[in-house]
Amino acid sequence: SHSLTGRADALAAIAKARTMPLTAQQRARLDLAEAFLLAAQQRYTDAAPLFARAMPHLDPQRRSMAAYGGYFARSLANPDHAEAPPAATSGPYGALADAYAAGFLRDIVAAINVLKDAERRYPNDPVLPAARAQFAILMDDREQVKEAVERALALEPENPLALEARARYRAGMEGDIDGAYEDLKKSVEIAPGSSSLWNSLGLVESERGAEREAEASLKRAIELDPEDAVGYANLAIFYLDQDRLAEAKPLIDKAMELDPAFDVALIARGRYHMQTGELDKARADLLAGTTANPAYAQGLLMLGAAHYESGDRVPAEQALRNADRLDPNDPATSSFATAIA
Repeated sequence: SHSLTGRADALAAIAKARTMPLTAQQRARLDLAEAFLLAAQQRYTDAAPLFARAMPHLDPQRRSMAAYGGYFARSLANPDHAEAPPAATSGPYGALADAYAAGFLRDIVAAINVLKDAERRYPNDPVLPAARAQFAILMDDREQVKEAVERALALEPENPLALEARARYRAGMEGDIDGAYEDLKKSVEIAPGSSSLWNSLGLVESERGAEREAEASLKRAIELDPEDAVGYANLAIFYLDQDRLAEAKPLIDKAMELDPAFDVALIARGRYHMQTGELDKARADLLAGTTANPAYAQGLLMLGAAHYESGDRVPAEQALRNADRLDPNDPATSSFATAIA
């Protein structure tokens, strides 16, 4: 229900199911589903006990999911809380949770290695290579992205995670915006309740110049996941592109309220201040955003522009070099450097 109609309908379906006679295992599966939905709303203190309550009555694979769900929920509910990740997991989704933990606690290479090992143990699961493709994109490892996407789609030609990964590869690495659009259109037909897919579709539609469709897609992403700062930041940047500053500002404020350290929201607010002529505020936000995520090439490009507008040529050139090094596929950096020259 979550991937088909969105979180609100899924929660309503869970509430209705709880009114029926249920076995202990069925109640545990409802607890698990509701815990994940609550965690997605950042209600970590509500989600953690549901994960714990579900665990004893779940099958081994779902028990692994509950163990990791509880681990993440407890950690996010209390930044001072420290505990080791679950020691033993089962099934491909347990392996996927292991990979995300490895990515957070160590690095992307560690996450990819966990997934490669899991693919050998579960060779028929398409989600594992699809997730590996998403991680490989972060490393600009084009050959691995292609190989992992092809493997995932060979196992399941309409897997939405694999289609999203191929769309990101096509748009970001090959400049194939039309191919990315086709992948994402198919993805949202398969999983119309996924806010991530609607966000990705909106960004690609914007690149294609389909502004009305892009705005509708980004608004749909917010409707499906109103607690996610990503949708608000993306729509704000879309409005900033069109100089619709009055419409962008409340979206930026909402994104910052949901996640004060969110790098994309900080960059969006910095860009807003640039467009309103408040260069000191702009540089402060852009520095904060690129510190929160030093690999965010678009943020570094904006920081370079803010330094240049302020007359600081040396830090502007440094920021542009870093942006070009991190994302050599983006022609905007070279275009801006050429304009400066």
